[in-house]
Amino acid sequence: MKPPAQAASPSIPANPLTGQLLDGKYQVGALLGSGGMSAVYLARHVHLGRPCALKVLLAGRAAHPDAAARFEREAALASRISHPNVCQVHDFGWTPDGLPWLAMEYLEGESLATLLERGPLPREQVAVIAAGCAAGLAAAHAAGIVHRDLKPANVMLVTRSGAELPVILDFGIAWAPEGKTLTRDGMMVGTPEVMSPEQIAGDPVDSRSDQYQLALLACRMLTGRLPFTANTTQETMVMRLTVPPARLVQLLPGIEDSADLQMVLDRGLARRPTDRYPTIAALGAAIEEALRPGGEATTEVLPRPGGTSSAGQLQETPAPGPDEPGYHRWVLGASLIVVVLILAIARPWQPGAETVNPGQPLATSPPPPEPSAPPPIAPPAALPTPSPGAIPVLPDKDAVFSPDSAIRRGARQQAEVVYRSGTAPDTVRALAAFFVAEVFRREGLHSTARLWLDQCLALGERKLCRDLLSALP
Repeated sequence: MKPPAQAASPSIPANPLTGQLLDGKYQVGALLGSGGMSAVYLARHVHLGRPCALKVLLAGRAAHPDAAARFEREAALASRISHPNVCQVHDFGWTPDGLPWLAMEYLEGESLATLLERGPLPREQVAVIAAGCAAGLAAAHAAGIVHRDLKPANVMLVTRSGAELPVILDFGIAWAPEGKTLTRDGMMVGTPEVMSPEQIAGDPVDSRSDQYQLALLACRMLTGRLPFTANTTQETMVMRLTVPPARLVQLLPGIEDSADLQMVLDRGLARRPTDRYPTIAALGAAIEEALRPGGEATTEVLPRPGGTSSAGQLQETPAPGPDEPGYHRWVLGASLIVVVLILAIARPWQPGAETVNPGQPLATSPPPPEPSAPPPIAPPAALPTPSPGAIPVLPDKDAVFSPDSAIRRGARQQAEVVYRSGTAPDTVRALAAFFVAEVFRREGLHSTARLWLDQCLALGERKLCRDLLSALP
């Protein structure tokens, strides 16, 4: 926030604070800028001689019952975080007119939003910014604070010791588990274009929501675009709940293809928080590693049920040498695998084939093949795109209502493919939306289920959808 060389633009509202002495120690100077909620001034601590940025709630917003409380809460939360990648808050007070203000670290630099107006950034710069933001957010999470609004306008790029440093601003809608809640349950809070799926659905939000927003930010820095685009904000928000994100090469044809980087961003943008990285520090390290020249993304080993596993880089186990214990068992096991593969290729196994008695002659020609059973339902890593003209098949309803969560989620993803199909009739797509909603309801994500039921009703009102909607809490 660099002070303007001349008077403020006429588009920035005038404010009478310039020249005032607040709280007997802050001399208010030039107006640096103004937004929808607050104005920021350059100020100076008269006793310490230290410059600072003074953020003041606009008079028109002060009448809102939650505005002043949210402003004060921002000061309280941000002051708990001490990290180079987070803007420091020094003080809080009230103007003579009753407007709350907070004094924060003065940052001389450029906002990431302004930088992105000139186009995508080099991979090395994206790695530095993403890693710095991850470090700052990790410090916030350690203090029990979730930012919930990480966007380019809330990241300043400053130069310290000759290196570029990203600094996170604006904890105005940050969340902490303790204290008074300023929003109702199920209410969306944040900037629509960067909201995580759980924010959109009004579901509980934790630190993994910041992961989603950091992955969005990395995608935007690399391509200049977000992976979800539609004609309206509402459509874009629905896309984040119904379709996978666009790949980097789709957003910016010709971008250096990196399977490792795409894998990292796909995990950071996972619709379900449980499918993302365990911490934002892990996501930041993975992005930085994937963007490093010649680097590969770090893959964490997830513990199996009933066992434990240390997180770290996935490494292959080398085969034992001839003189090492277990060598002969390894050779025998490898040989058996080769034999089984050869037999499988020579005569593929057909499920359900009858057993031939030893004395029974074989038929000279094979019987006509039985209709193949549908493949087992399993949650794929990424939803397939239906081929043109093909009508996807709805999942079996027993799978949708299955007590096994893995089967149920696989059925949900199959139903999502049907919903996105351009060839399926609206009645079929409506039933697919109902199946998806039912799975989310069984998993306790009622707000997300309600959004899917809205899509079901929009395609043609069905009694199933109305009944399930009325049953939701």
